[in-house]
Amino acid sequence: MKTRTSNIQSPAPKLGGIEIVTTETVGMRESGFGSVETCRGIADVIGSDHSGVRFNLVTSKSDLREIVDRRPDLVILCVKYIFDDLGGEVIWLSDFFDRNDVLHSGSAFKTLEFDSNKSIAKTFLRNKGVATAEFFLARPKQFRADETLPLAYPLFVKPLDAANGNGIDDDSIVRDFPSFEAKTRSVVHSYGRAALVERVLTGREFTVAILGEGSDQAAHAMPVEITTPANKHGDRILGAEAKAANREVLQPIHGVLRSQIAEFALLAFGVLGGRDFGRIDIKMDAQGVPHFLEANLVPGMTRDSSYFPEACRIDAGLSYRDVILKIFDLTLQRKTVPATV
Repeated sequence: MKTRTSNIQSPAPKLGGIEIVTTETVGMRESGFGSVETCRGIADVIGSDHSGVRFNLVTSKSDLREIVDRRPDLVILCVKYIFDDLGGEVIWLSDFFDRNDVLHSGSAFKTLEFDSNKSIAKTFLRNKGVATAEFFLARPKQFRADETLPLAYPLFVKPLDAANGNGIDDDSIVRDFPSFEAKTRSVVHSYGRAALVERVLTGREFTVAILGEGSDQAAHAMPVEITTPANKHGDRILGAEAKAANREVLQPIHGVLRSQIAEFALLAFGVLGGRDFGRIDIKMDAQGVPHFLEANLVPGMTRDSSYFPEACRIDAGLSYRDVILKIFDLTLQRKTVPATV
C-alpha cells in the first residue's frame, strides 16, 4: 500500500479546457484549499503541464454559468461552496457542476456533507461500526447541572462545522459545569449552531492524507502524527492559535502503527464515500484504539504548511507539484468512468 516515489508524472492528453474555481475565503468557516494566492499557485502548477488552464475567482451563479457555457473538460474545485453576491444564496459547487454535467475534482455533494457537519459524519460512521468518540450536541441553558449531561467530564466542546481549528482553544476541554456552559455559549454565539461536545480522547493524534482510487491503483494513505505542546492545564489542544503559530509538529510513523492508522483512515474515507483525495483526522483513546475525529474532503493545500501536502511529503516523499498533479490526474481518470453521484 505504501509507495516511496517522488517523481509522479501526470499524463498530458489534449484537453479542451481546464478551469480552476475558487472564491475569496476571508471570513469563511471553511476555506478549502486556502487563499486566493494558494489557488492561483495550484493553477500555475497544472498550467506548467497542461495548456488551456483558466483561473476563476467567482462571486455569483452567473460566473459559474459562464464556466459551464465554455464546456471545460474538467474543473478543479478549490472550495466547497460560494456565496452568490447577486442572489444571496449558498451554492455548493459539486452539486452545481454535477447538475450541469461538468466533471469536477473531489467528492460528490452528498459526501461533502460529512465534511461540513461533524455530527452527521460521526453518527454515520458509528452506525457502520467505525469507532468515534461519544458525543452530544448542546446549546446554552439546555442542560441545568452536571448530572443532566449525557457524558462525564472531561469534555471537548467545539463548533459543529468550522475548520482550521476555529473555535478551538485552551477553554475547549471543560471539567466543570460553569466552564461547559461558558464554552458552549461562546461556540453557539460565534458560529450560530449547536456546539459539538465529545468525550475527551487522551491518546496520540494523527492526520492522514489520502489519494483516492484511480483506474490503475488503489487508494493510498499517508499518515503522520501531530504533536503540540501542553498548555497550562496539561492539555494538548490543536486549535486555531496553535496552527497559526505553527506550534504543532508533524512527524512520520512506521511499522505496525503506520499500517493500523492508514487502514483505519482508508476505511473511514471509503465508508463516507470519499473520492479523489481527502484527509482523515484520527485520535487514539487511552488504550491505543484509533477513533475518527473528522474528515476534510477539500483540505488545505498551502505550500509548506497545510497538513495534506505535508503528510504526502513526509510519508511518501511527494513534492507539492506531485500532489497537485496527482489530484488532477485522479479527476481526469474519471472522465472515461461513469461518476457515482
